[in-house]
Amino acid sequence: MHNCTFISFKERNLWKPPRVCPAQDFSFKKKENSTNKAIDGHVIVNHKVVSLPQCGDFCIREPRCSAFNLATFTDHEGKMECQLMDNVKNIVNKNGFGFWLFDRESYKEVI
Repeated sequence: MHNCTFISFKERNLWKPPRVCPAQDFSFKKKENSTNKAIDGHVIVNHKVVSLPQCGDFCIREPRCSAFNLATFTDHEGKMECQLMDNVKNIVNKNGFGFWLFDRESYKEVI
């Protein structure tokens, strides 16, 4: 098992935790025009988060998570809704949301 440090950043519509150790890369992929769209599927759990990386971290830690929807606006506490999904049925129009897909198989190769 590698001892890796993960640092979060957003670049070119990808949320990617880069490695400080040698390992294969993985990423959360955002479809080019995923603004005001969301995944229509089964929501495993809802979280309130302060950032995209925090929502991605919740997805990584939930074994059933294959994607997530994230609100593009904050509530009165400064937090956004993060919906962890376990399947992707359809992409639907949903104002104020964006979605990211997670390739768990790539992630498994890292650990």
